[in-house]
Amino acid sequence: VSPTKFGVKLVTSPMSPAYKTCGGPLSCPTHRMRTTGDKVALSFSFPSANVGVGLLGAVFILAIALLTFAQEPDAAQRFQDALQAQRRGDAALAVRKYQDLLRLRPDMVEARVNLGVVLASLGRLDDAIMQYRTALREAPTNRDARFNLGLTYFKKRNYSQAADEFGALHDTEPGDVRTTTLLGICDVHLGRDDNAISLLMPIERIAPDNLDLKWALGSALIHSGRTEEGVERVQRVADQRRSAEAY
Repeated sequence: VSPTKFGVKLVTSPMSPAYKTCGGPLSCPTHRMRTTGDKVALSFSFPSANVGVGLLGAVFILAIALLTFAQEPDAAQRFQDALQAQRRGDAALAVRKYQDLLRLRPDMVEARVNLGVVLASLGRLDDAIMQYRTALREAPTNRDARFNLGLTYFKKRNYSQAADEFGALHDTEPGDVRTTTLLGICDVHLGRDDNAISLLMPIERIAPDNLDLKWALGSALIHSGRTEEGVERVQRVADQRRSAEAY
């Protein structure tokens, strides 16, 4: 994972709806704790400095205390060893360690999600997609796996498949700014400008300073003939990011 290239959002897998998260602006680091039965997970989220609120940052599992592994210390240690290799940027070693762990525990969704992230960072997008799909067969409601699957399709410019995954996430959490923005961008690429506008207009009121959102909404408005409204938003992106493309 290259924080300088894509930005990284470090979060836990969504194991249950029971969680706590700190408030604050999108530009501040946030922390989250989730609990479910005998599992506890702690994570931190950091925005990217390059792509606004880490829009293209993959999601991987930072730290997890698995009490179910009390009788399997080897599996817990293997997870931590793989995670450390991933965090220090030794992607090849992380891949090997996650693969070793999954041979021991093929049902460990957290390890499979992280393996997908590392594979994607190496440009092995199809292999990453396979890992995320396998994780979703094991845990169909895992939001991290589904988000990363959509993000990988997005990076492959397969906007139709990406929209399917982001759309499924949006259906269950319509107020999520990042997912909704990515879904709106997919709609713009697919020529579904009216859909993008209906998605992004309400979210703009929640995140009025999100430049990724403004770029997508401005583009959709321009394409749909609402030029003045669209140019106003694109101009703001151009001014703040000094973007030649925006100008």
